[in-house]
Amino acid sequence: MCGRASLPNDVSELKQDLRIEWDKLGDYKPRWNAAPTTDLPVVTSSEIGRALELMRWGLIPYWSKARPKPPPINAKSETVAKLPMFRDAYRRRRCICPSTSSSSGRRSGA
Repeated sequence: MCGRASLPNDVSELKQDLRIEWDKLGDYKPRWNAAPTTDLPVVTSSEIGRALELMRWGLIPYWSKARPKPPPINAKSETVAKLPMFRDAYRRRRCICPSTSSSSGRRSGA
């Protein structure tokens, strides 16, 4: 993902395409210029099935005593499995971050 995201207006098609069982979006509002630390819809997985919920954009490693400012928002594919900052999240807490491409209007996952 880059430093900005555009979110879909209607998540019903997204829920159908990704076979999402339930959502915890609450007061979801589409955004056209969401920045890091914004609450964004994220697809997670559990024993119940896939869920769509709002999560804050940025990573706070489990071992961190204080919130990093700014929180990391990107990881390189070559090092994400090796660096302590991302390693545990990469192995155990993956998710899908749906967004809309500003150039084509189509959804993409990061």
